[in-house]
Amino acid sequence: MNLSETFKASFKGAPFLVSKGSTAGGRKDVLHQYPNSNRQNVEDLGLRPRTLTVEGIINSPNYVRKRDQLLEALESGGVGLLVHPFFGNLENMVCRSFSLSEDFTELGEGKISMNFTVSDGVAIPVGTKNNASYLNGLNNSVQDSMNKDISKGFKTSASASIFESARATMKRMFDKIDSATKIVSQATDQANAFSALVNDLTTSINDLARKPQAFADSITNVFANINGLYAVASSVSLTGNQSVTSARDASFQATKTLAVYSALFDFDDNVPELENRTQETIRRNLNDCLLKQQMQLSALGFAYLNSSQIIYSNVNEIDEVARNLEIQFQKIVKNNDCIAANADMLAENVDIDQTSLLAIQDLRDATQTLFDEIKLTTSRIIEIKTEEMPAPVLAFQYYGSLDLQQEIIELNPEQNVSFFAGNVSILSP
Repeated sequence: MNLSETFKASFKGAPFLVSKGSTAGGRKDVLHQYPNSNRQNVEDLGLRPRTLTVEGIINSPNYVRKRDQLLEALESGGVGLLVHPFFGNLENMVCRSFSLSEDFTELGEGKISMNFTVSDGVAIPVGTKNNASYLNGLNNSVQDSMNKDISKGFKTSASASIFESARATMKRMFDKIDSATKIVSQATDQANAFSALVNDLTTSINDLARKPQAFADSITNVFANINGLYAVASSVSLTGNQSVTSARDASFQATKTLAVYSALFDFDDNVPELENRTQETIRRNLNDCLLKQQMQLSALGFAYLNSSQIIYSNVNEIDEVARNLEIQFQKIVKNNDCIAANADMLAENVDIDQTSLLAIQDLRDATQTLFDEIKLTTSRIIEIKTEEMPAPVLAFQYYGSLDLQQEIIELNPEQNVSFFAGNVSILSP
């Protein structure tokens, strides 16, 4: 395992950095010793539930918000999803105790130690058995690489017009993020916290436009926050501190989140590139291409990640998602040419290695491979010819149960639910 294959740690959706952790477990037993005898016996009482101690760091920016969110999750009681950097998603975990240390000499950073154990009748926390860890690591590489491209290539100090042009593009970015994240419903507390984050960035545009690394870090943080904005729990309304408790809940969350990232795919697609007549127009074009790439490529990275967590009803759904992701990937390749061409024309010796393109290529290939694997066990839409019968009877006839009657109804919206007849689409058994 390397760093790119680890998970980003969180508990009940509240993120934190991990400095180190330890795991304790073993067997429960009783040692029986006998008077006046050299013999003894160890009686096995079963598995001792694992306990995990995690030492973490809460850091800037938005330290107070991150700290309060994590403390609320730790103190809320009940079980939740612990995302452990090495074990992955551990469901039904309980925080038994924690200790937070804050130092006046290190304002904006807190050190926290947390003790977790499982509470579901099973002694061993079980992580998700899929490619989530691997894809998460690849997406981390995508986000980190794009962050570096912005910090090295984005520049506004050459003239006032370049600064104003970049400032206008950044404003469009924040407006686009704000509108895209509202296309699906959120929990009120999560929505308020995220809106406050975007508002803080909007009011800090002048400062961020002069500090490429600070700006890149801020956007990276925003995209990571979007990924936790739509957490849900089974059969209940959304709240900010509820965790994903089942694969179907995770699928619902991923579907909503994918829709939001997909809404960012068209950022600045209709903004024409300036004619490259001067160094100033070249620099403005490079800035715009970099910011467009930041939005579209970063969104695509998280879109790949979320698309891998969806439970698909049929192969057609997989193909549709894969097709939309591939269209966006090809746009990324084209915009990358814009970055390379403008960087080459500048006399500033701009050093953008553009490893982000290679990183998104790796994530794309891994996601496509996963889609191919999922298709092997996913139903296909087939067409049958049937005599007139209602949906429940049709479902029972082909599947031996009524569980899939709703799927048949949804696949045939033109049919009368009570009188299916003729050519009907169903899922392959």
